[in-house]
Amino acid sequence: MQWRVAATRGNIFVIKEIVGGAVAEIPVGVDIGVLVLRHHRMRFGAPDLLCQACRADLSEVGLTDEEIKKISQIYIVACGSAYHVGMAAQYVIEDLTRIPVRVELASEFRYRNPILDPEGLVVIVSQSGETADSLAALREAKQRGIRTLGIVNVVGSSIAREADNVFYTLAGPEISVATTKAYSTQLIASYAL
Repeated sequence: MQWRVAATRGNIFVIKEIVGGAVAEIPVGVDIGVLVLRHHRMRFGAPDLLCQACRADLSEVGLTDEEIKKISQIYIVACGSAYHVGMAAQYVIEDLTRIPVRVELASEFRYRNPILDPEGLVVIVSQSGETADSLAALREAKQRGIRTLGIVNVVGSSIAREADNVFYTLAGPEISVATTKAYSTQLIASYAL
């Protein structure tokens, strides 16, 4: 599988998957190279000229600009390699948005009785969208009235169906033991937030 990133529809970047000559457009995406460059430029005080027109279109995710501006705290909840995605994303999200981010193991989330900000966003990261602990954490957040966003690979999975909003990574199935595709696409999705 090869990936090509192309600018289409004005300022919106989409990721296109090229398989055997056929091109399938993924509905939500971002040029990760530009995003990392933006992070690097902001961190070292350089002008952000290149990225003024390079914003991810998150309208397919279902979060409006107004809803995003109201978020006061982000909780990333995941297991395994998805947890490590959250750990990496925490630094970038906090640096770019100045919104506090807390990363939680899904297996511990509901048992520790967390204090959740009513204006917070709980982001559940899962490759399959069926991880039992992650699903239980999602349900706990929803029971407490906190907005939820699922970052999942599988369309129609339990987390995708139950989360208030969903960001599909559409990485496809992992063929090997290593979770290269899922990890990479989850990281891109997290950075795009």
